[in-house]
Amino acid sequence: MPNFCKNDHFVPVEKKIRIFLTKRPFCGEKNQEIGASRNHLFDARKAIRDGDTAKAIASLNASIESQPNVWAYFELAVQHLKAGDEQAALANCEKVLELKPEMADALWFKGELQKPEPRRFIGRFKNPPSSRK
Repeated sequence: MPNFCKNDHFVPVEKKIRIFLTKRPFCGEKNQEIGASRNHLFDARKAIRDGDTAKAIASLNASIESQPNVWAYFELAVQHLKAGDEQAALANCEKVLELKPEMADALWFKGELQKPEPRRFIGRFKNPPSSRK
């Protein structure tokens, strides 16, 4: 498993999820959908923290089904790679880049996925761009 999976390099993304989870109260049909998505993201974050990749993937998929968002797709890509499903990881990374083409962490992750496995996540490319700020 790549080193980035064992360390806490995705804290900036987690902070964005936390902001998304606490952004505003829910009212109206659209906000109820967002509320469900936030709840699933919260469950995913807890599963990731607990090391339960399968539950994290299920929660992230439920979040995306409720309200697609770049953070859920990106974290889903990371979790699929942890689970050993490189094709799903790349597909979710592509979805992130469709929604937000300038997302540096997604561009970095896609670049790393395209390298041969022994050359991934090493040297100066070990950590995502957001962790270098």
